Amino acid sequence: MALLKFPPLGFVLVMIIRSGLADQTGMICALIRRSNIGYSSTVIILGIVALAILGNAVGDAVFIVLPSIAAMVFVLIFR
Repeated sequence: MALLKFPPLGFVLVMIIRSGLADQTGMICALIRRSNIGYSSTVIILGIVALAILGNAVGDAVFIVLPSIAAMVFVLIFR
């Protein structure tokens, strides 16, 4: 029962379901394309690094949620 001792488990499950739903409906693609106007790839990478640092300070769930969202951003930007 090691999973029950992981405090942010509920938050992680909700965030994974929400990001999967947003990906399937095309919302993430639309938001990334709309917000990507005029930004270089270096600025986007630095933004993801800043989110990772802030997420590390805030809680434990960023290690599970952020890599999947960052992977979606990289796939959409570097096609």
